[in-house]
Amino acid sequence: MMECVEFEPARAIGWLIHDGPVEMHGRMTVEPEGQDGSALTISVDIPGMVNPLDPLVVAESLRRIKELIESERLRRPCRAAQVGLERGLAVMQRRGIARVMTFDRAFDDVPGITRLVG
Repeated sequence: MMECVEFEPARAIGWLIHDGPVEMHGRMTVEPEGQDGSALTISVDIPGMVNPLDPLVVAESLRRIKELIESERLRRPCRAAQVGLERGLAVMQRRGIARVMTFDRAFDDVPGITRLVG
């Protein structure tokens, strides 16, 4: 189950994923950088994880995120900073996640996502 714990359109998304006994906390932020750029910061915490993530897997994931963002920037420059967050929502929708538990009313405007208040 994925629970959205933070959402600021075009700025940040935070999540908590429960997968059996495993819990993962994540946060992604987008900040303007320079005249035409954006800085994407991603943090992930998996409490109780003994072994570190494989650096090659992490590097490949970051390379793909960068590639997706830059390809979107070429098509729609004014939306470059939103791409990472939109892709996160797209993944939720592709995986059939249609309900998120959050107090953030910004989710009320996201098509196909229902906000649950717990």
